[in-house]
Amino acid sequence: MPKSYGYCRVSTDAQRLDRGGVSIEWQRARAKEYHVFKLKDTHAWGGCFVDEAISGGTPVADRPAGKKLLEAIERGDAIIVPKIDRMYRNAADFLNTFSIIETRGVQFHIVDLGIDTSTAWGKAIATIMCVFAELERRMINDRQREALDYRKQHGLQVNGHAGYGFTWKGPPRKKKRVPDHRELEIMGWIVALKKDGYIFEEIYWHLRKKEIFTRKGVEWSLSRIKNAHKAAVRMHEQKAAQEKEDATHE
Repeated sequence: MPKSYGYCRVSTDAQRLDRGGVSIEWQRARAKEYHVFKLKDTHAWGGCFVDEAISGGTPVADRPAGKKLLEAIERGDAIIVPKIDRMYRNAADFLNTFSIIETRGVQFHIVDLGIDTSTAWGKAIATIMCVFAELERRMINDRQREALDYRKQHGLQVNGHAGYGFTWKGPPRKKKRVPDHRELEIMGWIVALKKDGYIFEEIYWHLRKKEIFTRKGVEWSLSRIKNAHKAAVRMHEQKAAQEKEDATHE
Protein backbone atom coordinates (compact mmCIF):
# COMPACT_ATOMS: atom_id res chain seq x y z
CA MET A 1 0.00 0.00 0.00
CA PRO A 2 1.45 3.41 -0.94
CA LYS A 3 2.17 5.94 1.79
CA SER A 4 1.39 9.58 2.32
CA TYR A 5 4.04 11.77 3.97
CA GLY A 6 3.72 15.20 5.50
CA TYR A 7 6.43 17.83 5.11
CA CYS A 8 6.93 20.63 7.67
CA ARG A 9 9.48 23.44 7.92
CA VAL A 10 10.27 26.40 10.17
CA SER A 11 13.10 28.85 9.62
CA THR A 12 13.48 30.22 13.17
CA ASP A 13 12.99 29.25 16.80
CA ALA A 14 10.22 31.85 17.01
CA GLN A 15 8.31 30.08 14.25
CA ARG A 16 8.91 26.72 15.90
CA LEU A 17 7.10 27.93 19.01
CA ASP A 18 4.43 29.96 17.22
CA ARG A 19 0.87 28.77 17.56
CA GLY A 20 -0.48 31.13 14.93
CA GLY A 21 -0.12 28.96 11.87
CA VAL A 22 3.50 28.00 11.16
CA SER A 23 4.55 25.98 14.21
CA ILE A 24 5.70 22.40 13.69
CA GLU A 25 2.78 21.14 15.80
CA TRP A 26 0.26 23.02 13.68
CA GLN A 27 1.81 21.78 10.43
CA ARG A 28 1.90 18.15 11.62
CA ALA A 29 -1.76 18.31 12.66
CA ARG A 30 -2.86 19.80 9.35
CA ALA A 31 -0.97 17.20 7.31
CA LYS A 32 -2.38 14.30 9.35
CA GLU A 33 -5.94 15.71 9.21
CA TYR A 34 -5.70 15.99 5.43
CA HIS A 35 -4.46 12.41 5.15
CA VAL A 36 -7.39 11.14 7.22
CA PHE A 37 -9.87 13.26 5.28
CA LYS A 38 -8.71 12.43 1.74
CA LEU A 39 -6.11 9.65 1.55
CA LYS A 40 -6.64 7.16 4.38
CA ASP A 41 -8.48 4.67 2.14
CA THR A 42 -5.72 4.55 -0.46
CA HIS A 43 -2.54 5.40 1.47
CA ALA A 44 -0.94 4.43 4.76
CA TRP A 45 0.29 7.28 6.96
CA GLY A 46 4.09 7.49 6.72
CA GLY A 47 4.62 10.35 9.18
CA CYS A 48 6.12 13.80 8.71
CA PHE A 49 9.54 14.92 7.56
CA VAL A 50 10.53 18.04 9.50
CA ASP A 51 13.16 20.69 8.74
CA GLU A 52 13.87 23.08 11.60
CA ALA A 53 15.83 26.32 11.35
CA ILE A 54 16.02 25.98 7.57
CA SER A 55 15.44 28.96 5.27
CA GLY A 56 12.78 28.63 2.61
CA GLY A 57 15.39 29.85 0.13
CA THR A 58 17.34 26.60 0.56
CA PRO A 59 16.38 24.13 -2.19
CA VAL A 60 14.31 21.20 -0.92
CA ALA A 61 16.93 18.67 -2.06
CA ASP A 62 19.58 20.48 0.04
CA ARG A 63 17.57 20.40 3.29
CA PRO A 64 18.19 17.46 5.67
CA ALA A 65 14.55 16.33 5.91
CA GLY A 66 13.71 17.45 2.39
CA LYS A 67 16.47 15.27 0.99
CA LYS A 68 15.29 12.25 3.05
CA LEU A 69 11.73 12.78 1.83
CA LEU A 70 12.77 12.77 -1.82
CA GLU A 71 14.79 9.59 -1.19
CA ALA A 72 11.88 7.89 0.60
CA ILE A 73 9.03 8.45 -1.85
CA GLU A 74 8.06 5.64 -4.21
CA ARG A 75 5.57 5.32 -7.04
CA GLY A 76 2.03 5.89 -5.86
CA ASP A 77 3.03 7.74 -2.68
CA ALA A 78 1.73 11.19 -1.76
CA ILE A 79 3.32 14.27 -0.24
CA ILE A 80 1.20 16.59 1.90
CA VAL A 81 2.33 20.16 2.58
CA PRO A 82 0.16 22.28 4.94
CA LYS A 83 1.28 25.57 3.34
CA ILE A 84 3.10 25.92 0.04
CA ASP A 85 5.69 28.37 1.42
CA ARG A 86 6.74 25.75 3.99
CA MET A 87 8.22 23.73 1.15
CA TYR A 88 8.90 26.29 -1.57
CA ARG A 89 9.77 29.98 -1.78
CA ASN A 90 10.56 30.13 -5.48
CA ALA A 91 9.06 28.72 -8.65
CA ALA A 92 12.34 27.23 -9.92
CA ASP A 93 12.74 24.97 -6.87
CA PHE A 94 9.10 23.91 -7.13
CA LEU A 95 9.44 22.96 -10.81
CA ASN A 96 12.76 21.16 -10.28
CA THR A 97 11.42 19.14 -7.36
CA PHE A 98 8.09 18.49 -9.02
CA SER A 99 9.83 16.93 -12.01
CA ILE A 100 11.29 14.34 -9.58
CA ILE A 101 7.91 13.79 -7.92
CA GLU A 102 6.08 13.53 -11.24
CA THR A 103 8.61 11.08 -12.71
CA ARG A 104 8.06 8.76 -9.74
CA GLY A 105 4.29 8.97 -10.03
CA VAL A 106 3.93 10.69 -6.63
CA GLN A 107 0.97 12.90 -5.78
CA PHE A 108 1.52 16.34 -4.28
CA HIS A 109 -1.15 17.92 -2.07
CA ILE A 110 -1.07 21.54 -0.86
CA VAL A 111 -3.55 21.79 2.01
CA ASP A 112 -4.01 25.56 2.31
CA LEU A 113 -4.72 25.88 -1.41
CA GLY A 114 -6.76 22.70 -1.72
CA ILE A 115 -4.55 21.66 -4.62
CA ASP A 116 -3.78 18.16 -5.86
CA THR A 117 -0.99 18.38 -8.45
CA SER A 118 -1.84 15.03 -9.97
CA THR A 119 -4.11 17.19 -12.16
CA ALA A 120 -2.88 19.68 -14.79
CA TRP A 121 -4.99 22.42 -13.21
CA GLY A 122 -3.54 21.77 -9.76
CA LYS A 123 0.03 21.91 -11.08
CA ALA A 124 -0.66 25.21 -12.89
CA ILE A 125 -2.18 26.86 -9.82
CA ALA A 126 0.64 25.68 -7.55
CA THR A 127 3.23 27.10 -9.97
CA ILE A 128 1.47 30.47 -10.01
CA MET A 129 1.36 30.54 -6.21
CA CYS A 130 5.09 29.84 -6.04
CA VAL A 131 5.73 32.77 -8.39
CA PHE A 132 3.75 35.07 -6.10
CA ALA A 133 5.56 33.72 -3.01
CA GLU A 134 8.89 34.54 -4.66
CA LEU A 135 7.64 37.99 -5.66
CA GLU A 136 6.50 38.70 -2.10
CA ARG A 137 9.90 37.67 -0.74
CA ARG A 138 11.70 39.97 -3.19
CA MET A 139 9.40 42.85 -2.33
CA ILE A 140 10.12 42.37 1.38
CA ASN A 141 13.88 42.34 0.66
CA ASP A 142 13.53 45.50 -1.44
CA ARG A 143 11.65 47.30 1.34
CA GLN A 144 14.27 46.29 3.88
CA ARG A 145 17.05 47.49 1.57
CA GLU A 146 15.28 50.80 0.98
CA ALA A 147 14.83 51.32 4.73
CA LEU A 148 18.53 50.56 5.30
CA ASP A 149 19.59 52.96 2.53
CA TYR A 150 17.38 55.68 3.99
CA ARG A 151 18.94 55.29 7.45
CA LYS A 152 22.43 55.38 5.95
CA GLN A 153 21.68 58.49 3.86
CA HIS A 154 20.28 60.33 6.87
CA GLY A 155 23.09 59.29 9.20
CA LEU A 156 20.82 57.13 11.35
CA GLN A 157 21.99 54.03 13.19
CA VAL A 158 21.96 50.84 11.10
CA ASN A 159 24.05 48.55 13.28
CA GLY A 160 25.81 48.42 16.62
CA HIS A 161 29.17 49.89 15.53
CA ALA A 162 29.45 53.46 14.30
CA GLY A 163 32.94 52.92 12.94
CA TYR A 164 36.32 54.10 14.23
CA GLY A 165 36.29 57.78 15.01
CA PHE A 166 32.52 57.98 15.32
CA THR A 167 29.77 57.24 17.82
CA TRP A 168 25.98 57.14 17.99
CA LYS A 169 24.05 59.90 19.77
CA GLY A 170 20.37 60.55 20.21
CA PRO A 171 17.19 58.72 21.28
CA PRO A 172 16.53 55.08 20.28
CA ARG A 173 15.70 54.54 16.59
CA LYS A 174 16.80 58.12 15.88
CA LYS A 175 20.45 57.89 16.79
CA LYS A 176 22.81 59.71 14.48
CA ARG A 177 26.41 59.01 13.65
CA VAL A 178 28.62 61.83 14.92
CA PRO A 179 32.40 62.29 15.17
CA ASP A 180 34.13 61.11 18.33
CA HIS A 181 36.81 63.79 18.49
CA ARG A 182 38.78 62.10 21.27
CA GLU A 183 39.02 58.84 19.31
CA LEU A 184 39.88 60.70 16.11
CA GLU A 185 42.73 62.38 17.99
CA ILE A 186 44.06 59.01 19.19
CA MET A 187 43.79 57.63 15.66
CA GLY A 188 45.86 60.60 14.49
CA TRP A 189 48.54 59.71 17.04
CA ILE A 190 48.57 56.10 15.83
CA VAL A 191 49.04 57.19 12.22
CA ALA A 192 51.78 59.65 13.17
CA LEU A 193 53.67 57.03 15.21
CA LYS A 194 53.40 54.52 12.35
CA LYS A 195 54.81 57.10 9.93
CA ASP A 196 57.69 57.65 12.35
CA GLY A 197 58.62 53.98 12.00
CA TYR A 198 57.00 52.49 15.08
CA ILE A 199 55.56 48.99 14.69
CA PHE A 200 52.08 48.26 16.03
CA GLU A 201 53.41 46.41 19.08
CA GLU A 202 55.43 49.49 20.06
CA ILE A 203 52.40 51.72 19.54
CA TYR A 204 50.41 49.41 21.81
CA TRP A 205 52.95 49.82 24.63
CA HIS A 206 53.15 53.55 23.99
CA LEU A 207 49.38 53.99 24.46
CA ARG A 208 49.43 51.71 27.46
CA LYS A 209 52.28 53.64 29.09
CA LYS A 210 50.48 56.93 28.51
CA GLU A 211 47.28 55.37 29.95
CA ILE A 212 45.29 56.21 26.86
CA PHE A 213 42.06 54.21 26.89
CA THR A 214 39.08 53.68 24.62
CA ARG A 215 35.78 55.49 25.22
CA LYS A 216 34.71 52.48 27.29
CA GLY A 217 37.72 52.88 29.58
CA VAL A 218 39.64 49.80 28.44
CA GLU A 219 43.11 49.47 26.94
CA TRP A 220 43.61 49.70 23.21
CA SER A 221 44.20 46.13 22.01
CA LEU A 222 46.69 45.39 19.26
CA SER A 223 43.90 44.41 16.82
CA ARG A 224 41.97 47.60 17.63
CA ILE A 225 45.07 49.70 16.98
CA LYS A 226 45.58 48.03 13.59
CA ASN A 227 41.92 48.48 12.62
CA ALA A 228 41.90 52.10 13.79
CA HIS A 229 45.04 52.79 11.74
CA LYS A 230 43.44 51.24 8.67
CA ALA A 231 40.28 53.29 9.18
CA ALA A 232 42.25 56.51 9.68
CA VAL A 233 44.27 55.97 6.50
CA ARG A 234 41.09 55.22 4.57
CA MET A 235 39.39 58.38 5.87
CA HIS A 236 42.46 60.43 4.90
CA GLU A 237 42.42 58.98 1.37
CA GLN A 238 38.69 59.63 1.00
CA LYS A 239 39.10 63.21 2.21
CA ALA A 240 41.98 63.81 -0.23
CA ALA A 241 39.96 62.35 -3.11
CA GLN A 242 36.97 64.53 -2.22
CA GLU A 243 39.13 67.67 -2.01
CA LYS A 244 40.64 66.85 -5.40
CA GLU A 245 37.20 66.36 -6.92
CA ASP A 246 35.95 69.61 -5.40
CA ALA A 247 38.96 71.46 -6.80
CA THR A 248 38.21 70.27 -10.34
CA HIS A 249 34.69 71.71 -10.11
CA GLU A 250 35.78 75.15 -8.95
